[in-house]
Amino acid sequence: MSNKIPSILVLCLIGLFGQSASVNTIINDAKPTPMQCLNNYVSFVNESVHGMVIVHRLMENYNQELNKYVDLEGYQINNFGNKDLPRNIFEDPDEWFYKISPWEWYEIAVDGSQYLPSSDSKSLNRLAGGLRQKLVRINQIRFDLDQFLATNDMTEIENVRKVYQFLEEGTELYDSFYEEQTKIEVVLIKLSRDYGSVEPEMADLVRVMEKSWSASKNILRSVRYKKEEMLSGQINRLETEISILKAIDLTTHPVAGLRTAKNLRAWERTKNKLKTLRDRTVDLVETAEVPKEYKYYGKFYYYHNAVLVNQLNRYGSGFVNEMNEIIKSLGLNVLFKTEEPHFYQVIYPKKLIEDDVIASSDDNIKVIPKKLKDREIIKSSRVIKIDTTVFEINLYDHKIQDGDIVSINFNGDWILENHSLEGSPTTIKVKMNLEGKNYLLLHAINEGRNPPNTMALSYNYKGEKQTITLSSNLAESEMIEIQYDGGGE
Repeated sequence: MSNKIPSILVLCLIGLFGQSASVNTIINDAKPTPMQCLNNYVSFVNESVHGMVIVHRLMENYNQELNKYVDLEGYQINNFGNKDLPRNIFEDPDEWFYKISPWEWYEIAVDGSQYLPSSDSKSLNRLAGGLRQKLVRINQIRFDLDQFLATNDMTEIENVRKVYQFLEEGTELYDSFYEEQTKIEVVLIKLSRDYGSVEPEMADLVRVMEKSWSASKNILRSVRYKKEEMLSGQINRLETEISILKAIDLTTHPVAGLRTAKNLRAWERTKNKLKTLRDRTVDLVETAEVPKEYKYYGKFYYYHNAVLVNQLNRYGSGFVNEMNEIIKSLGLNVLFKTEEPHFYQVIYPKKLIEDDVIASSDDNIKVIPKKLKDREIIKSSRVIKIDTTVFEINLYDHKIQDGDIVSINFNGDWILENHSLEGSPTTIKVKMNLEGKNYLLLHAINEGRNPPNTMALSYNYKGEKQTITLSSNLAESEMIEIQYDGGGE
């Protein structure tokens, strides 16, 4: 194996892993405090989260390449493969990514657990061991995929399905890791209350770090599980903590150690990252713009993995690392903050081979966005009622063909872009979500020769043709809800 990181990875890895982990908490000749022992487990979790990002992006690439075999366009999300990486991302003996690897942190944590009560160490080591087993399989799945793709004919549909099965295993592993991480976090937080202590002059700062971290984790959890209805309240709670955090002026704080240049910079970055996380969550609720390379993944996947988690995790220079650096620099007897792993999902072609049906990337929409592409959304007073979950819509210029060009959004996905309404009607076949809301939106690219941009759409309902007209201009887009009445199938 080469002892140099391939140049294609250099920029990625600088942004991904930042500075190497501190060695301050490694077990040495001095007996560690119980809190130091707990923080070794946090360091194991956080460094594991960093390594998981690499495998996550590899699986995205496999998925994108696979979809091309079934006539779905793919987008390059990163430019590296297995040959560019160490055999075990989590062990990393050549120190490509870490000074202290996840495997080393695991050994340090288990070693240090001897200084904890037996019942506590057994619980923590059982949970940490379960996480380690999942990492072993997460690392191995990239080689299984490589070998299968290299030795099988991918024009055979059965082989394509087999690769999807590998990818689905990746989804299960990432979900399972997250569930186990949540369990060990609960145990660590409980034990930290038993072993921790905070000096009175530090109480306000420790509290606001804890509350803002917790509020951010709750937001990411809601986005992970597509609980959009929870976000407004969670945004408000985070905003409250940000206001409290901004009011704490470290330059006049009575604890001199907080006034170092390093801590002042860390505090400013913490405030900025929290504000960005709050602002981007508002974007998700109100606008939900998704770039083309993530359009098949949907808004929740994109915002969680590519936008929000960057503000929290160290690989994105997020605030968790800044908080932990402040805790370390002052030797505070409190628990480090944990980071948040990405979630993975398999993307299947939206245009099915058999009948070219378009399905939503988000299968349960709780809230319709207020804006798309920086335009206000105006809700139509009418509703499209349908009696089948898969139905056809014919789109055409209303009354006079005057050069209208439009983009059409169905349930957050742009299913037609820069489409001319001139000529014969365009027929699309869409699949309804059976849970949550369904909607169709007209976005005007121009206003034709006779503003505003108008589009008629026709469809069948209970055997009869129905026609509805939508109208949009360059400031507002009209949206119409679609309701399934359960009959006819």
